Amino acid sequence: MATQKQTVRKPIAELDFSIFVRRQLDHKRVLELAELLENEVELDAIEVTEANQGIDGRHRIEAHLLIGRTEIECKVRPGKMTTVELIAAAFQANTGGALPPEQQDKEHTVELLLEQHVAYKTIAGIIGVPLVMARKYIENVKGRTKRKNLQKAALAVTEGSTVAIAAEDNNVGVDELKSFITGAKRKPKTGSIAEIKQAIALNHKSFASKNARLLDKLRDTFSDGGVNALEVRQVFDFADEHLAQYSRTITNRRRRFEAESGEENTPVNGVMSKKKRRAKKTAA
Repeated sequence: MATQKQTVRKPIAELDFSIFVRRQLDHKRVLELAELLENEVELDAIEVTEANQGIDGRHRIEAHLLIGRTEIECKVRPGKMTTVELIAAAFQANTGGALPPEQQDKEHTVELLLEQHVAYKTIAGIIGVPLVMARKYIENVKGRTKRKNLQKAALAVTEGSTVAIAAEDNNVGVDELKSFITGAKRKPKTGSIAEIKQAIALNHKSFASKNARLLDKLRDTFSDGGVNALEVRQVFDFADEHLAQYSRTITNRRRRFEAESGEENTPVNGVMSKKKRRAKKTAA
């Protein structure tokens, strides 16, 4: 793969960062980078291909978005990469960066490479570990993938699919799925999804309530002549921008989930099988 030839500014919205070799972002790092930008410290350029495929720089992008910047400096590599080349380049860029990949990042990268049917030896070379260590990562990933597939298959059954079809669609054995379903019935899970929803609702309510009190105080200050109308409008604009940043954060997390899980076409209140998705694409 050729090395980068130029540095240019590109709109962040045009960059395709659908490959994520980190399990999750370090939000403290994002805030630290955003503070540097606010103090007029320019960060290193991120790395992309001519086809706008993102290679490295997710934390820097998030920092730019956090302070309202819509463009970012990019080092551009000629040409377009295959998915495997992109995964390898992104992982290697992170390995030499300020936040080296942790075990969860390595396993996440292994999962991406297994989905591309990459040989074990090649995987070991990409993540930079001996083959015996790579095998441990691979076994961990396969076990986690099997559990995820069983969960998806069990959910499909609850939505009306037969056990046989759900097993086939999710690449699990019929007997494995039956055992998983009966085991789940014996040991019901806690309402983790409900708890997360409740926490989000409470956080939002607290956030909205506190800001409402601040804005009410601002209105009173304006009535008392402590601030002028222009200053009040500036505060409302500031609040609107932070609300937009909050919305972008949720949108980015949704896109990351969809890119990693391939669930873009799954209905919110039902499960569309792979066969149905294929049929839908063919009909379209």
